[in-house]
Amino acid sequence: MFNITVIGLVLLDIILLTALIFINNINPQLYQFILYFDLFVVIILIAQFIYKFKNSTSKTKYLKDNWFDLVGMVPEIVLPGFATFLRYFRLIRILSLFRRNLANFFNFLERTHLEYGITLIFILISAASIFYFFEHGINPNVNSIDDTIWYALITIRTVGFGDGTPQTIGGRVATVIIIVSGYWFRQLFGCNYYWMVF
Repeated sequence: MFNITVIGLVLLDIILLTALIFINNINPQLYQFILYFDLFVVIILIAQFIYKFKNSTSKTKYLKDNWFDLVGMVPEIVLPGFATFLRYFRLIRILSLFRRNLANFFNFLERTHLEYGITLIFILISAASIFYFFEHGINPNVNSIDDTIWYALITIRTVGFGDGTPQTIGGRVATVIIIVSGYWFRQLFGCNYYWMVF
């Protein structure tokens, strides 16, 4: 369970730091929160690394097999503007944790039905990216990627247009994907909740 928690924290850390690349004029308080959250995750990773290193039978082999973990332990707050690309090395960390705890992780997803949420988030971000690609520079309501993510969230919640309406064919296609995904998720969640209760 601890490793699954670490996976979740690292994944959220990557999402937040990646968002810094796309969001223009981010709120200073939010930026501060992201920096300190990243530092919190890095401290956990360092503590886990030291614990496993001390308890490993062959410390040389452990360092050889896990040296890439050290790359992902450079906090954003230490190297502002330069360390963002290092966060992608965290993917190696996630894959390593997945490999060691794959069965437990999928059992956790099955028990909590978290796979539906992960699928929905993936579809939501993909559709928002498509919407941004077609609508940016044409739609006056679309100035940055966070505008399209907000649009997607409002649209998926209400099963209708969010702030503004799509101006291009590509934007309309992305909107249809968002609406259908929201409807699909509600039906799927409702069915699973029914079977869990009854």
